[in-house]
Amino acid sequence: MVMLIEMDEKVNLSTQTEANVALVILIYKFNVNTEEVDQFLRAWAAGAAIMKRQPGYISAQLHRGAADSCVFINYAVWKCTAKYKRAVNNPEFQSCLEKLPASTLASLHLLRKVAVPGSVSNENNDNTIEMSCSFVDGNYHKSSREEIV
Repeated sequence: MVMLIEMDEKVNLSTQTEANVALVILIYKFNVNTEEVDQFLRAWAAGAAIMKRQPGYISAQLHRGAADSCVFINYAVWKCTAKYKRAVNNPEFQSCLEKLPASTLASLHLLRKVAVPGSVSNENNDNTIEMSCSFVDGNYHKSSREEIV
């Protein structure tokens, strides 16, 4: 079984999933043994395929550390904590977790967007930022402008 390590010693993942947060970012950090990378990637792909079908799923992207690092980061976006919680408790997804290498160390944390005035480069010198174009689930999403709150 995967060993879960909390990212925040004061607020655990269980407490976070009980919070009512809209548009939530889930960060997973995985440490995998070199000889188990292929097994990890197969299990992650199977789990991601299930999550993509769940209500509230927006996107996910797995990243690997440079230079053949065995650290992986998954950045997933969900409409809200309630939909994420329902999806992660799905028995089909839970069975995929059992296929992850037993030596895998995982840290998970739910985040929400924080707009900090002055932290984003803004050529327009106004209270908006340019949003980039992304490709999610086979569809292009056009860029837009968003007001900094």
